[in-house]
Amino acid sequence: MITALAIAAIVLTALLALSLPWFGWGPGIDAAGRGMAIFFPAILMGLRVSCLAVAAIVLAAAGGFAWSGLHPVLSGLLAVLLVAGMGATSFFSVERLINAPRAGGRAGAAFLATIAAPMILVLWLLVERHGAGDPAQAWALRALVLAAALAPLPMLLRNERQRIAERRTQDADEARQEAEAEARAAALPAGASFAATLAFADSLDEDDRRARERVMARAAAFPDPGAELLAMLGDADRETRLRAALHASAFPPAPTPAYFALVRPLIEEVVTRLASDAAPPEALYREALAAIRAGWPAMHNDGLPKALMDRLAEAIAAKGETAGFNALAYDARLLADYVAA
Repeated sequence: MITALAIAAIVLTALLALSLPWFGWGPGIDAAGRGMAIFFPAILMGLRVSCLAVAAIVLAAAGGFAWSGLHPVLSGLLAVLLVAGMGATSFFSVERLINAPRAGGRAGAAFLATIAAPMILVLWLLVERHGAGDPAQAWALRALVLAAALAPLPMLLRNERQRIAERRTQDADEARQEAEAEARAAALPAGASFAATLAFADSLDEDDRRARERVMARAAAFPDPGAELLAMLGDADRETRLRAALHASAFPPAPTPAYFALVRPLIEEVVTRLASDAAPPEALYREALAAIRAGWPAMHNDGLPKALMDRLAEAIAAKGETAGFNALAYDARLLADYVAA
């Protein structure tokens, strides 16, 4: 039985060797990818620990550890603890390797803890089961098992210190970026109006997510953002109306006749400008996006004429890939298809 369990452990170790990112391959890109990468190795390591633990218990019951001078129960318990400890070391080293396949030293630690040490342990159990020709050889193997169990620890400790240092650096960088974003958002005056707040948000770099989120949170804190947006849609300034339309999805006003009465002229103007190429492609793209967002509340109701939304979808589709208009074509067509009127 011990021999069969040892062979099973060898097969499981071979499968582990084939499943780990020794040369830097593997997902490791996000939490889901890392979870998938460690799924099968974790199962294989669990099965291997089970095989070796059972082999150690059977060997102890048969008096295989009598040389230790300990009671069979105690010697078996110590052997199982050794197996469990090596299993834990294997799992930790594999987890570190999968999280950072290209990090220096992690492949070496994983090989020692996951491949080399367990194979030495298997060899030791077989020798204890079948006996060694020379007692000195048996003691040398026992010493080797202890050394193999301890060998990965310095490397793992170094890797853990490196991970902690990297995490501290990341945390410090994150804190710095947050502070800088807070400073950029704080440039908006405390008493700024809703329209000024949206204008300030739009003036920030598109990639400045942190600062934009803070500014948009201030806009959301107004008592009635929907009413504020409705007021902007009725403003005499065209840029103010466009800005309100661009933010209609973030602060959706109620889809009332009053709302549609304000956005319909804006959408009609955008359709005309798209058809006549009244502005550079980038400016028309922004206007088309504003028209789609402003018209979105008309889905599944008769707030806007279907014919108008069809014209908007066709005008956007006619632009093809110019300035990325093809990215808007699907949404425009979807909106037109679900407008009821």
